[in-house]
Amino acid sequence: MSRSALDRFEQKQAQMQAQHSMGYGAPMGIMPMGPGAAYGAVAPLGAAFQQQPQLTGQELEDLEEKRRNEIPLWGNDTTFNMNPLLANRIIESDYFQSLQSMTTYHEVVDEIYHKCKNVEPWSPGTQRLPSTAFCLLTKLLTLRLTTKMMQGMLSHRDSPYIRAIGFLYIRVATEPKNIWNWFEEYIADEEEFAPTADPELKMTIGKWCTKILTDMSYYNTMLPRIPVPVERKIKAYLILFEDEQRRAGDNMAFVSELVSGLEVRAIYGDEDNDPAWYPAVVNEVVPLEEGRSSWPSVVVTFPEYGNQECLPLGKIEIPESITSGGGGGGG
Repeated sequence: MSRSALDRFEQKQAQMQAQHSMGYGAPMGIMPMGPGAAYGAVAPLGAAFQQQPQLTGQELEDLEEKRRNEIPLWGNDTTFNMNPLLANRIIESDYFQSLQSMTTYHEVVDEIYHKCKNVEPWSPGTQRLPSTAFCLLTKLLTLRLTTKMMQGMLSHRDSPYIRAIGFLYIRVATEPKNIWNWFEEYIADEEEFAPTADPELKMTIGKWCTKILTDMSYYNTMLPRIPVPVERKIKAYLILFEDEQRRAGDNMAFVSELVSGLEVRAIYGDEDNDPAWYPAVVNEVVPLEEGRSSWPSVVVTFPEYGNQECLPLGKIEIPESITSGGGGGGG
């Protein structure tokens, strides 16, 4: 199939998607574009073109909102930046083909909950059969997740494998310069899981996230290369993270002193600004989340800019008047 023909095919499918009842994406799969060609994310033949009931005005609005809030995919949109052999084995697999009936994010997340026991790319003991996890990852990539959907996956409480597949989605198929913004909050996450088929080999979500950020080699496949400037920035952030962990440990002895209105210094950074220290005022301390973090968080306001942020304890510098024993909030 030529590129222009594929464009027309996808345009026709986009029109058909507007007839789908929930707007979370049409029943999409992957099919070859021609002999020896790479594979593209397009709708399967047959069922996708059956007549569907017309959507109501509200349903159409929901569909348009979903499209506006989709996380942009980056790089190779035919293999989603996976190893070509792995990508081809996924689309050829009976299990992936069986997922065509799933048309919503919620169905796929439920399937992850019931079926995923590891996040290796290949089925245990073989490099011929793709894993359940990577088939479901690819299915989610064809559906295109929104920011809200991804936030739901990364903080999901029912299964660490739902969370891990969300992180793989970000790592594999989104723009590298945005990866850290998604991962940063979870580098200290202490929920344990077994990423491989060996249930005894466990690690925390945080350490596993660090692994897939810093190591391209991933259980007998290769993750996409992160551009050198972005890679350097991520490594610098990880060094800062180690400093923040040490500072958080020191700050724990003075958490009771972090009362509303206390003037502190806090680290702030975003995609446009490197992390730096700024004057801040404490609003409240948020208790640690059991099983997810070793430290509480602190909500602060940055008076210079007026923005309010919930920061890890390690991003707070408590005044020396308190840490040296000169302060006292114990009444």
